Amino acid sequence: YLNIKCPVNIVGSRDVLDKSKIVVVGGFKITANGVHVEHLTIRHKNGNGVYGESSCTLTDLIIDQCGYSGVIADGSDVVLNCLNIMVSKCIYSGVCAWIGGTIILRGNRTLITDNCLDGDSDSYGLEVIGPSSKIQIVKPLTKEAISKGNKGGGNWGANYGATLDQIETIEE
Repeated sequence: YLNIKCPVNIVGSRDVLDKSKIVVVGGFKITANGVHVEHLTIRHKNGNGVYGESSCTLTDLIIDQCGYSGVIADGSDVVLNCLNIMVSKCIYSGVCAWIGGTIILRGNRTLITDNCLDGDSDSYGLEVIGPSSKIQIVKPLTKEAISKGNKGGGNWGANYGATLDQIETIEE
């Protein structure tokens, strides 16, 4: 992991339309508020793609082939604002809000697909863990439109005291 301990912008090239040409091999562990990552592919075969312990923004990313989950928000004050992210081919859940974390998904190029490759019924495309975690999907997106073809437990689910109501569609 690259452990990001201070506010920073990590930006690929807006001019390269194919983000698969700009690949970070490894994951980001974000422990400082104010981090922004955009315009690249994150591929971490031995761990999570983005592990957020602090609030950050993720824009126009491909997060794929991760050995664990694609994106995790961990902690009650953590908000991951995601615009046009595609998470695919991760071993466990694609997007996971954990222990009070919040993940906000927006943008018509958002797609969570073909994750949960371990087949574990506790892994989902969209997962909330714990009673105060949230995944918020900004209209006009819906969970049915963005989370498709995930194996394991399916396209969305809740564990450890969470309910499916914690995966909600909201107005901008």
